[in-house]
Amino acid sequence: LLSEHIAAHVEHYVGNARRNLRHLSLAGAGADDAMLVTEFRGMLLLNPHFEQVFWVNQDGSIRVSWPHEQDVDFFPLLSEQPRSGRVRPSVSLTTGDIVIHVAHFLDSGDAVVGALSLKGLVESLQGLRPGDEGESIIITDSYGTIISHPDPLKVSNRTNIGAQDILRKTRTQGSQTGLFAIDETNHLGTSIRLGSPPWLLIISRPLVSVAAPIALVVLGLTLMLSLLLILVLSRTRRELEHNIVTPLADFSKSVRGMSSGGFSRSLSMAKPFKELGQLEKAFNKTIDAVGSRARALEASESKYRSLFDNAVEGIFQLSLDGDIREVNPAMARILGYANPRELMQRMGRIAPGLFVQKGALKRLERSLTQTGALLSHEINVFHRDGHVLWLSITARTRHDQGGPAFIEGIAQDVTRRKTSQMEADRIRTLLMDIIGSMPSVIVGVNDDLSIILWNKQAEMETGLERKHALGAQLVKALPVLAPEVGNIQGAVARQKSHHVHRIESAGHSPGQEPR
Repeated sequence: LLSEHIAAHVEHYVGNARRNLRHLSLAGAGADDAMLVTEFRGMLLLNPHFEQVFWVNQDGSIRVSWPHEQDVDFFPLLSEQPRSGRVRPSVSLTTGDIVIHVAHFLDSGDAVVGALSLKGLVESLQGLRPGDEGESIIITDSYGTIISHPDPLKVSNRTNIGAQDILRKTRTQGSQTGLFAIDETNHLGTSIRLGSPPWLLIISRPLVSVAAPIALVVLGLTLMLSLLLILVLSRTRRELEHNIVTPLADFSKSVRGMSSGGFSRSLSMAKPFKELGQLEKAFNKTIDAVGSRARALEASESKYRSLFDNAVEGIFQLSLDGDIREVNPAMARILGYANPRELMQRMGRIAPGLFVQKGALKRLERSLTQTGALLSHEINVFHRDGHVLWLSITARTRHDQGGPAFIEGIAQDVTRRKTSQMEADRIRTLLMDIIGSMPSVIVGVNDDLSIILWNKQAEMETGLERKHALGAQLVKALPVLAPEVGNIQGAVARQKSHHVHRIESAGHSPGQEPR
């Protein structure tokens, strides 16, 4: 009911603006410019929600506007937002309020466009309250930028949460309930897609208020289980020390030695250690951590920043001769400078000095000439203090009206991600070295029992080289396991361990005692 009420309220607010523009177009049809200005002024007096009104010709040029702006004679949004029906809010450079551009198109192809302030709509929405205490109402545009929030700073700062899974699924699948984060604070909420405009309504509350009662119950259970565990451990300490603690300590010692460069040291444990679950879990945890850092970095990127100076990503413009035309504060900070002016003064407006590889700028120009645009192109540049950065740039060639061509792009510092990738590669190499150096036969298989891992001990035991074993069926490579195929398939399907305490080796010669 609340979402239907809000949707009706939003549709009425925007629909009323469209009706006013339609009436204005009828009144201004056939009028000269002076009469149009008079009509526009009267329109703004009767409809204070409009900040500005334009009469835009079919080619996008502005015929008349009120209040008039001397330096604006072209309306670029005519073919982007109003004609497509999308109304993406932006920040008014005049009042600082959130506005959307609403248009009414005439049969002639001209359009009457109004800059509609959302201040009145936001104030009326803040008067609404959910039924459950502690819940809050959030409204975003279709791109995820917050336009209504109990905290006015979230609105004025143009906070964007469009990358959250709950919002992406709402756009494509309808209403969703789940977790999302705003400024590193987790919330539990329900996201609902409104009608027209296609904005999103979120009714949420902080996750901590939801999790606190559950946490108390969990804490009580944890204390009880802890007491029980202490009793059990006091009776089984000697068994654990002999069978688990000492072997794991030996294993950890060997792994630390290998990680510090001692790859020739073999694994020596107090008891044979047959389970690689701990090693697999540690590796997967590391990979998950690296992937989480990369996803967090990508999620923090603001995809739709409308103001140049407040963008999180670095934005730059270079002439084809290599002169730095303009950079934003974020670009300067990435390169280690306090502001764009300091960057240009230190570099002398010449960009080639930034690139680590000689001729990188020329290669960039050639690539843009051939493809028209570059997406996520990674390059090395110098930081102000001299160390090398990894930047991921997305760039294209643009032409000013009547001016020369130049390169425009967005740059992101991906040094940490590249470092994380290299660390993951190092860990993966370490894991393979550990497996390859173990004195036990280790064979990995897929669900269909085709071999994907075959260590050196397996080669020595069977005489079958790794390149021939990979991809082969387990029974063909190790026929002695044929009686255990059913048990192995069941263990893989159930993801449970299956132990065979004694099995005849495949490597003994005829007439010799089997091992």
